[in-house]
Amino acid sequence: MKIVRLTLVALLLAAPAIGEEPPEEAAAEPAGLGINLDLELSSAYIFRGENLFKHHDSEAEGVQHARVSPSITWSIADTGAYVGYWGGYQLNGGVSDVIDAGYGAEQDVLVGYGRDLPHDLNLGAVLTAYVYPLADPDVAGARWLTQLDLGVALTWSSAVDLALKVDYYHSLQEAQAVYRYTYLNPAVSRTFTVGAGELTATGAFGYKLYNDRDAVTDHVYDVLASAALRWPLGTKAYVKPSLSFSWSNAAEQSFLHEVCVWGAVNLGIDL
Repeated sequence: MKIVRLTLVALLLAAPAIGEEPPEEAAAEPAGLGINLDLELSSAYIFRGENLFKHHDSEAEGVQHARVSPSITWSIADTGAYVGYWGGYQLNGGVSDVIDAGYGAEQDVLVGYGRDLPHDLNLGAVLTAYVYPLADPDVAGARWLTQLDLGVALTWSSAVDLALKVDYYHSLQEAQAVYRYTYLNPAVSRTFTVGAGELTATGAFGYKLYNDRDAVTDHVYDVLASAALRWPLGTKAYVKPSLSFSWSNAAEQSFLHEVCVWGAVNLGIDL
């Protein structure tokens, strides 16, 4: 009976006094859906150092042809896996010419995975399909022009974030076979707290190792510097203005012809 008495005493001591309300349990935050919706407006479209909305190679990289890009990403619970969609639509300056050439009305579908490793490391991989369904086969060389890109990234987070990403970019159609290459992309970034927001500064270098090195000599090297301020709008939404600078090599062109400075703003929500 000693055990029974001790248990009863313990229960009585733990119970609230008569007339006293039991303590409220902290309300658990409802789990999110893992969905990010984002809309980006950018004054130019730079991809690995090249302005994709140029009309022709003689046009400077710094030409400003605006782009709007809706995107949706779903992070699947706590698995580390995610799937997403991204679109790139030119808003001004010879839109139909760029679409016919297989650079406009871009539709991207991606699937990726990331996981944390010991020693502040993170390993990620992503497979992206770049699809141009409105490309003119007489101009672009193929209908439904499609490229696949498989990328693997290793990031070390400390006072700054150091990352090395390696991609293999492969055009499926033989008409674009010269654009098959391995892309090496080391980068460094740091995030600062600014009021309620976060300012991220990034510097990166890119090098394309083409399968046919003699076929393509422009835009082999590129440099990127950017600053982006993510500012919360309530608990789930955000706005993110950014300013970027890029350079990429172009044969027989001046330095000013090879650089671009552009701005962008993202408006999004995490559900």
